[in-house]
Amino acid sequence: EADRRVGSEIISKAVWDKTRQTCKNYTTCLDFANQVKVATDKLASLDPKGFYPMKFKQVNRAMKQSFPAGVWKPFGPGARPKIGDFLITVSPSTGYFLHVSIVRNMEPGDKGTEAWSTIDGGGLKAVKRTHYLDPTSGDFRNKNQLKYGWEARYRVSGWIDVDLLEAARTGFSGSAPSPAPQSGGYVPVHVQGTGAAAAGTAPGNDNAAPAAHGGTPAPLGAAAPTGAPSSQAAFGAANVPVQDRNLFLAVQKVYHPHKSLVLTSPGNGSRPVFVVLPQDFDPNRPHFVQTHYHGLGSWAHGGSHVARVKQLVARTSPLQAVVVLPESGNMSRERWTNVVSQVQTTADAEEAVRRELNSGPLKPQYRGVSFHSAGGDVFRVINKLGADRLRGDRMELLDCLYNAGSLTSKGYPGVTESVVAVGRANPNTVFRYWRYENHDKDDDDGVQRVRGEIIERRLGEQRFRIINSKDPGGARSHNQSCTFLAWDL
Repeated sequence: EADRRVGSEIISKAVWDKTRQTCKNYTTCLDFANQVKVATDKLASLDPKGFYPMKFKQVNRAMKQSFPAGVWKPFGPGARPKIGDFLITVSPSTGYFLHVSIVRNMEPGDKGTEAWSTIDGGGLKAVKRTHYLDPTSGDFRNKNQLKYGWEARYRVSGWIDVDLLEAARTGFSGSAPSPAPQSGGYVPVHVQGTGAAAAGTAPGNDNAAPAAHGGTPAPLGAAAPTGAPSSQAAFGAANVPVQDRNLFLAVQKVYHPHKSLVLTSPGNGSRPVFVVLPQDFDPNRPHFVQTHYHGLGSWAHGGSHVARVKQLVARTSPLQAVVVLPESGNMSRERWTNVVSQVQTTADAEEAVRRELNSGPLKPQYRGVSFHSAGGDVFRVINKLGADRLRGDRMELLDCLYNAGSLTSKGYPGVTESVVAVGRANPNTVFRYWRYENHDKDDDDGVQRVRGEIIERRLGEQRFRIINSKDPGGARSHNQSCTFLAWDL
């Protein structure tokens, strides 16, 4: 809900000007937090009059009322908020409240800091911000303050746990019952980006592509091999960095009631990798492994792929699904430059499943790899390192043949030549390309709309087949192309 509101108006300019006449220090951070809270189904029933953290003494020392037990989480060693929690910052000198924002992401930052992404009010519109946390003091600096060593203006005091807030009743005036849970008991997040549909909400057409376009999966027992698990991989929430555990909590919520696992793999640049599979997954029954690279503005736990992943994992026939969701390196257009080897990433993810089940190695019927939108940059990154580091029986290109100019300027090969190189390194791999827009102008082949046809000519129509938006079974929107993950299941 917060992501959906980025760039939207919190209050009008007229109201802002009028309020500032009588309260010159007025900002809209509390208004924004309250608007998100009221608009979010699972929180709205708590207090119909609005959620106002300033009435609790953990935020405002002049108050006597405390949050319900467990709702307030003070900052301290090893303590970190979850995605979606309300973050409270105070003045480093006085300790008085300064700001409330909504946590969006946490990842390693420069100079020993942690880069925390938040969604904030304060002015007329909601914005995304990044601050750099000193993990010892809690000081919160912006980019320039960190770069030049300037004094921090904010310090993290703590955060409001939205899960426990939602569960609590004491201390709130609302008495309405909680709304019925959706799709497994959790309301999935919505992700800002390329017009993504709300995660967990089925796009316009949830039908699989016709067999005439998809073809048939690889025959039983013919799955492309992966490498051996890496000795540098880390398995389980207890063995991954704190910020990755927080992302894992978001993944668990969104894909509940299915089983979710977390690991770090050198194949993914030691960024987290998540695995989603059925709770009752049986490695002795037929199954497939699908590794999916999401688009810009999405996350493993949020984006237009989520509904299809949940649909696949919920099925038991014809094949059980094990879905591997690598996370990217950052929020920029170059976010997939962390990738080192998809082969290694998938091998380590399969090892995580084996350890969880205490079973032998997985023996999938086939291994698929899919790329949505900016996830297609993985082809370019891998091709620079070695095209044989990307391997699968089937590769699904979901409107992903863009050519980011920033990657080009840094010496990465073009997307067309990269897909061809991967195809030639995998002579038995079948490619399917669902094309809707791919509208950027930076095209290494000169004419963007024929990029797919160029690859088709080089690899052959039987191996590389294009499904255009107007074809039967074609994607009717950029994000709806994600419904063709594992197209014939």
